[in-house]
Amino acid sequence: MRCNVADDGTINAFYGQSGYKEDGSNGQVMVYQPKFYYSRIPTDLEGNNIGYKIRKEIITLSPDYKPGFKVHPAFINDDGQEVDYILYSAYEGSAYLTDQNAYDSDDSSNINFSKDKLSSISSVRPISGRNKEFTRTSAEQMANNRGTGWHIDNMVTLSANQMLEMIELGYLNTQHAVESGVVNLNDNSNASVTGSTSALGNSTGYAPEGTINISNSGTTTYNENGKRAISYRGIENPWGNIWKFITRAAVIGNGQQAGGVIRVCNNYTYSSTEVYTYPSTDINITNTKGYASSFGYNNNEFDYIFIPNEANGNTSAPIGDKIWVYSSLNGDRMITNGGCFSSQQDAGAFAYACSESSTTHSERFGARLVYIPTKNSIHTANV
Repeated sequence: MRCNVADDGTINAFYGQSGYKEDGSNGQVMVYQPKFYYSRIPTDLEGNNIGYKIRKEIITLSPDYKPGFKVHPAFINDDGQEVDYILYSAYEGSAYLTDQNAYDSDDSSNINFSKDKLSSISSVRPISGRNKEFTRTSAEQMANNRGTGWHIDNMVTLSANQMLEMIELGYLNTQHAVESGVVNLNDNSNASVTGSTSALGNSTGYAPEGTINISNSGTTTYNENGKRAISYRGIENPWGNIWKFITRAAVIGNGQQAGGVIRVCNNYTYSSTEVYTYPSTDINITNTKGYASSFGYNNNEFDYIFIPNEANGNTSAPIGDKIWVYSSLNGDRMITNGGCFSSQQDAGAFAYACSESSTTHSERFGARLVYIPTKNSIHTANV
């Protein structure tokens, strides 16, 4: 459920309560996600020289511990504690300008990455690299500027949301389950303004309309599938509108590992300069871009990851989402998720771009906040 959250982690109000605001005046607009445990059992597992491929599996979630289940790692903080909840941003990241004591409404170039704050509020354009070097590193810095426990979306928090989506929606093809999202705009567009799903509150569905800025053509309002925002349980645009940077993970290759191997940092001290030192998941991604037809899998500490290692599918089945890769990767690449305003049928909860360097920035790439309670910032929520 949506809520307002102060920089110290205090939950000030929930959606529907007195004082709840979406303009940032009562805190960031976040979505409260209680802790859960999971079980993942492959029933059709194929092995080859780039790791196992899951074609069928049974995934079960529980709010309580059960034998054979694990707490999802999204609910383990940097102190190694299990936390009772985490918070996703309701809206894609925008910027709060510290010196001006105001939110940046139009993705301007007037950003100081060292002190301005990544934000989640309604009625602003998401921050991107349209006219500044907004990279994955600067996005994480701006999240950290908000205080202890604030980060951008990462491999573990992304996985938790993906598990919930596939079970609650009943589809891997999330575009089919809800709607396409903001994906049918041309290449001269920019990301849609946040907040068009505000009236949906905690519900899943699509906005009545959305506001888009077409470069050099002014602002246009659309109310059709493919040009309006969607929301999953209060999280606006989990796919479409703008690619979201994913941290705590990178793709590393030596030229002989297909599209590369996923390496994951086990904590929130991730650094793009240290990716070669992080533990390997032993999951090689596909060597060719295309529509996902299997997920990579290894029964180890990284069994929560959902990333394609084969691309023989189509826009409908079995997953319906596309992955972009750097073939025979020799080096490292960052991971982004979800697709953007021109992705069309290629977007979705399991769409990935794994072909760009960690310094890439453009109008297509943005970020979203997450908040992970820490030892000194766990606040009891009245839910």
